[in-house]
Amino acid sequence: MLRRLTTVVAVTVLAALLVAPARADHTTDHTIAQMTAHYRDPGLELQNRPFALLYLRTTEGMRDANNAGEFSDPLIWDTEVIPTFADYYLNAYAAWQRGDLPDVDPAWRIAFRADPGKLNCTQLIYLGINAHVNNDLAFMIEDMGPRYTYRTTSRWTTSSPSGPGRSSTPRSSGSCAPTCSPRRPRPTPTWTSSPGGSSPGTTPSGS
Repeated sequence: MLRRLTTVVAVTVLAALLVAPARADHTTDHTIAQMTAHYRDPGLELQNRPFALLYLRTTEGMRDANNAGEFSDPLIWDTEVIPTFADYYLNAYAAWQRGDLPDVDPAWRIAFRADPGKLNCTQLIYLGINAHVNNDLAFMIEDMGPRYTYRTTSRWTTSSPSGPGRSSTPRSSGSCAPTCSPRRPRPTPTWTSSPGGSSPGTTPSGS
């Protein structure tokens, strides 16, 4: 009986390890390894290569900046913010490749199926940035919740125990730095008729 119970427990633990990736793998370095493999994949379509390379290089730069102490909370950025945000892109492309279109947001469908014969490299990159920043970022922040808040520190001081020009004492905490301006109302887009067909226009918010 004891042997059978031990076997069941061992199999359960092994299955959990195989199915669910270790939390230790949820780091920026692991994300960069995923992105590198993604970019080097021979099956990656031509239209999706520019953004894949841009995002890889951007993530490498964020890793280096984080390691240099440029971010408020290096551990959170390394294990939470950077990998979580990247997962939205990598998961969207994986779903696209599987053909699971309901799991791919419309913004990503437009980017993934773009015609490289009609768009240049910069335009293809903009499609990816639009999908990832204008679409994914809001969902990532909502998904992380309070974990996305950060401490704001004064870096440019006359003296500091942490070294020249740095201060280890937080000035304030919250999800917005003190230099942020209040959000202004955004105009509500409308559609107006033009000689060439419908064209976008704007109507002041609340009108």
